[in-house]
Amino acid sequence: MLRSGDFLNPRLHPEVPHFTKPPLTYWTVAGSIGLLGHFEGAARLPNSLALFGTILLIAGMARRLAPGCERTAGIVYATSLLPFVAANIVTTDTLLALFTTLGAWGLVELRWGLAHPALARLALWGGFGAAFLTKGLPGLLPAAGLLIAAAATREAAPDRSRRPYSLKACALFLLLAFGWYGLEIWRQPGLLDYLLGKEVAGRIGSAEFDRHAGLAGWFEAYGPVLLAGLLPWWPLAVFRARRGQRPAGCAAAPGADRFLAIWLLVPLAVFSLAQSRLPLYLLPLAAPAALLATRRIGPLGRDLRGRLAVLAWVALLLTVKLYSGSHETNRDGRALAAKLRSQLPYPPYEVLFVEDSPRYTLSFYLDCEIEEIDLATVDRQRSPAYRPVAEPLAAELLDPEPARFFLVPRWAAGPFASELAALGATSRRLGEVDRWAIHLVDSGPPG
Repeated sequence: MLRSGDFLNPRLHPEVPHFTKPPLTYWTVAGSIGLLGHFEGAARLPNSLALFGTILLIAGMARRLAPGCERTAGIVYATSLLPFVAANIVTTDTLLALFTTLGAWGLVELRWGLAHPALARLALWGGFGAAFLTKGLPGLLPAAGLLIAAAATREAAPDRSRRPYSLKACALFLLLAFGWYGLEIWRQPGLLDYLLGKEVAGRIGSAEFDRHAGLAGWFEAYGPVLLAGLLPWWPLAVFRARRGQRPAGCAAAPGADRFLAIWLLVPLAVFSLAQSRLPLYLLPLAAPAALLATRRIGPLGRDLRGRLAVLAWVALLLTVKLYSGSHETNRDGRALAAKLRSQLPYPPYEVLFVEDSPRYTLSFYLDCEIEEIDLATVDRQRSPAYRPVAEPLAAELLDPEPARFFLVPRWAAGPFASELAALGATSRRLGEVDRWAIHLVDSGPPG
């Protein structure tokens, strides 16, 4: 977006649109980088701010649902494994958690709070609209759970003046949720069919996304999250709940447990039925889980031993964060970019992955375009079936681009050389990096 100036159309490459997700997350990252500069901290800042905002909103909801335990609720959410890990990954999920929690805060204020109803309704529907603009229809699943939970606890708010709907609030939701979608569907023929057919029906009912489908996939994707996502707090909550007493200093709120349980379980049931599953899909449900745990745990840190335990856990989390930041993995774009820089004769204009899944993070670290290339002589489908993104080698060579480097896996070296020769082109092998040979096919250095 920053390179092209086109902020309406998300792209993996100038020739490859990417409408899998709406653009709000991309806007926040691009805005942060544009404002602060091209470095990792700027790309990660929106998630950090989103985590901080979610903590504040959860503490605000605890003021109504677990009075006296506001600080506990913030600590439980901030130091649970799932929110902490998610905030260190640049995805849509931490921002989505912020907006769904904002909507929940508005609803809680309407049911149990003292905030002005108009403000609470704007937070409710503005949060839902921003959630839709962050992740599309899946972003509204927690919202559906919230509305069902509100209906099930209606007796907690007999005052009809605090109803959850208003013309202004609904207009705000429609503008945020459907403004960009409406514009792009009007401008992009076939986009609506793709969104409904692949991104909605395909994710719910088919395994073509290859994301933990089936019963075994449920245990792979969600089992570890349900067991460890709220560590270390859920074992403590269970232990105190079994004692059968409400913790001292954490006042009861009528209907709160039922409200939180429905908010948690309704989206979880839908996520479980869908055949496309990833662990971070459950992140927005960490908010009701943290509040349920808080209502069982009670106030934290009232004695020295409790404070030391919290500090020890925070120190452990920070240690893990420092280690993971310096530990190289096979998905580490920084490491691959450094290896490429050491072998390329000049900065690349474009890096092309031949018959292999591209590492799009190289676009950030090398400030260049990344693309996937198909060979006509190889019958091998590397691009996702629901979103073809590869360009044929013959079409790529028609573009007279400078500083164009091809990364060719060892098994594809022969077909790549044969197809180049058939197209009347030649390449120069520069070396190897990981499992790829580096080939130069261009008209010289840029500029």
